[in-house]
Amino acid sequence: MPAQGVALTRRFPPEQLQKIYENLRRMGAPFGIVFGNVTVTPNTHLALSAAEYARDAGRFDSFHERVFRAHFTDCSDIGSLDVVLGLAESEGLDPDDLKKALQTDRYAARLKEARDEAEAYKVSAVPTFIIGGIHKIVGAQSIDSFRKLLISASASKG
Repeated sequence: MPAQGVALTRRFPPEQLQKIYENLRRMGAPFGIVFGNVTVTPNTHLALSAAEYARDAGRFDSFHERVFRAHFTDCSDIGSLDVVLGLAESEGLDPDDLKKALQTDRYAARLKEARDEAEAYKVSAVPTFIIGGIHKIVGAQSIDSFRKLLISASASKG
C-alpha cells in the first residue's frame, strides 16, 4: 500500500498555512467551492488509480469531483484505501472489483505514462494546463489568463 501523507505543517508555518486557506476560500467562493483546513498532503496513488478505474467505467468526471470534494472540502485522507473505496461505492462503482484493481496495481502503466508526460512538460503543480503542446498555465488562474493564452497560442499558430 502507498506511504502515508505528509503533514502540511512540515512544509508551511501555521501563519502561512492560514493565509493559503484564506486565499483558497476567497478564490473558490465565486464558484461555490468550499475549502476546509486540509492538514495532510496525502499519497494520491490510490485515488489516481481509482480515477482510472472510474474512467473505464465511464464515471471519471463525477468520481474526480467526489475525490476533490472529499480532499479539499471534507479534509478526508484520499490516500486511505477505505476512503477511496467508500468514495467509489458512493459513486456507484464496484468497491470489491476496485479493491482488486488497486491491490494488483492494474493502472500502474497508465499512471507512469501520465507521470512521464508531466515530467516532459515540466509540470510542477496542479492544476497545469498544456495548450497546443507548448503553452502552459499553472495553478488556479482567472478566465482572462486562459483567454490571453489562447489568443497568443492562436496567433503563434497562424
